[in-house]
Amino acid sequence: EFNVLFEANAETLGRITHICLEYHDGYTRFAHRDLERFLRQRGFAVQTAPNPVHAHLGFLYAHRRDEV
Repeated sequence: EFNVLFEANAETLGRITHICLEYHDGYTRFAHRDLERFLRQRGFAVQTAPNPVHAHLGFLYAHRRDEV
Protein backbone atom coordinates (compact mmCIF):
# COMPACT_ATOMS: atom_id res chain seq x y z
CA GLU A 1 0.00 0.00 0.00
CA PHE A 2 2.84 2.41 0.67
CA ASN A 3 3.89 2.77 -2.97
CA VAL A 4 0.32 2.85 -4.28
CA LEU A 5 -0.63 5.73 -1.99
CA PHE A 6 2.70 7.58 -2.10
CA GLU A 7 2.72 7.55 -5.91
CA ALA A 8 -0.95 8.51 -6.37
CA ASN A 9 -1.47 11.94 -7.88
CA ALA A 10 -3.48 14.66 -6.12
CA GLU A 11 -6.57 14.02 -8.25
CA THR A 12 -6.63 10.34 -7.32
CA LEU A 13 -6.07 11.02 -3.62
CA GLY A 14 -8.79 13.65 -3.75
CA ARG A 15 -11.31 10.99 -4.75
CA ILE A 16 -10.56 8.87 -1.66
CA THR A 17 -12.71 9.62 1.37
CA HIS A 18 -12.00 6.65 3.66
CA ILE A 19 -9.10 4.24 4.10
CA CYS A 20 -8.93 1.18 6.33
CA LEU A 21 -5.86 -1.02 6.08
CA GLU A 22 -3.70 -3.41 8.02
CA TYR A 23 -0.08 -2.34 8.19
CA HIS A 24 2.98 -4.56 8.45
CA ASP A 25 6.07 -2.55 9.42
CA GLY A 26 9.51 -3.91 8.67
CA TYR A 27 8.88 -5.25 5.17
CA THR A 28 9.76 -2.09 3.24
CA ARG A 29 11.77 1.03 3.98
CA PHE A 30 8.53 2.71 5.07
CA ALA A 31 6.58 2.31 8.30
CA HIS A 32 3.00 3.15 9.18
CA ARG A 33 4.17 6.44 10.72
CA ASP A 34 5.34 7.53 7.24
CA LEU A 35 1.88 6.79 5.87
CA GLU A 36 0.21 8.64 8.77
CA ARG A 37 2.29 11.75 8.10
CA PHE A 38 1.69 11.54 4.35
CA LEU A 39 -2.09 11.26 4.74
CA ARG A 40 -2.34 14.03 7.35
CA GLN A 41 -0.44 16.36 5.03
CA ARG A 42 -3.07 15.64 2.38
CA GLY A 43 -6.15 16.39 4.45
CA PHE A 44 -6.91 13.12 6.21
CA ALA A 45 -7.61 12.54 9.88
CA VAL A 46 -5.73 9.37 10.85
CA GLN A 47 -6.04 6.89 13.71
CA THR A 48 -4.12 3.71 14.33
CA ALA A 49 -4.86 0.62 16.36
CA PRO A 50 -1.66 -1.30 17.08
CA ASN A 51 -1.71 -5.04 17.54
CA PRO A 52 -1.26 -5.72 21.28
CA VAL A 53 0.88 -8.80 20.62
CA HIS A 54 2.92 -7.89 17.52
CA ALA A 55 4.30 -4.35 17.50
CA HIS A 56 4.91 -4.36 13.74
CA LEU A 57 1.23 -5.03 12.92
CA GLY A 58 -1.86 -2.92 13.31
CA PHE A 59 -4.69 -1.11 11.60
CA LEU A 60 -4.77 2.37 10.12
CA TYR A 61 -8.03 4.26 9.64
CA ALA A 62 -8.18 7.53 7.71
CA HIS A 63 -10.95 9.80 6.47
CA ARG A 64 -11.01 13.16 4.79
CA ARG A 65 -11.35 15.87 7.41
CA ASP A 66 -14.04 17.57 5.34
CA GLU A 67 -16.16 14.39 5.25
CA VAL A 68 -18.59 13.44 8.01
